[in-house]
Amino acid sequence: MHRIWSTPMMASAVIFLLMACSNSNDKGGTPPVACSDNSCAEPKLPFCDPASRTCVACIDDNYCDSVPAGTVCLMPQHACGCQTYVDCAIRRKGEKCLEASHSCGCDGPADCAKAVIGSACLPEKHVCGCVSNSDCTSPGLKACDVTEGICVPCLSNADCKNPDLAACFQGGCAPCVVESDCAKSADGPHCQSFSCECTTDTECASSPRGPHCNEYPNPTTSAIDRQCGCQSDGECATSAYGTFCVHSGRTFCGCLGDKDCASGRVCNPMTVACVAK
Repeated sequence: MHRIWSTPMMASAVIFLLMACSNSNDKGGTPPVACSDNSCAEPKLPFCDPASRTCVACIDDNYCDSVPAGTVCLMPQHACGCQTYVDCAIRRKGEKCLEASHSCGCDGPADCAKAVIGSACLPEKHVCGCVSNSDCTSPGLKACDVTEGICVPCLSNADCKNPDLAACFQGGCAPCVVESDCAKSADGPHCQSFSCECTTDTECASSPRGPHCNEYPNPTTSAIDRQCGCQSDGECATSAYGTFCVHSGRTFCGCLGDKDCASGRVCNPMTVACVAK
């Protein structure tokens, strides 16, 4: 079932992967591990080199396509890294190829201008990150986790500006953790299993998602989900979220394109709702 509140979870998932990738090229002198095909269990050495029959980080450049440390498989160490700045296009750690380590990183803020997790160069690590919120300029990553040195979606509920995603949960903005998180949610005023829901049509009378408390079977449990929504386009004519009654697992007022939004607003494909330009 399509759920519009999957965005913060995706957002949380994206932050976890970025943090995991940042440690994927550590060179701690890990001893060689003998292997046969598909027998490498160490996360940092997941591939079996057919020549040496040992577990390695990469076999050729194709294995380093999305590795922030660099997109080149360095030999003979079989580690992802860089030879020139061109190999640092991912920009997670920085746009500069550090000569000493052959790893992408930074020597100053200019090397972090396009880094998603922060525009500051952390001098002790020579990687991009943040020391304050002012270093966090990427959409959806506006708060600086100073402990980790990276920009995240939120550190507290105050960082979650969308009333439908009002709770900061595990670094991402989610619909709710407690009942009060749903006070301004368009989906309903009650928090049920981290989802804002409704119980009657009356609770949806002024919801921009629609005037009905619609019921949907939960695909993973035997429970019934209840959230505010619509039954026809006419019920969405004045909705700030969009003039189209979207049918996608659940039914709600929203948008499929900018044409479904009022003047001065555009369609956000992640939330399927119109937002200010």
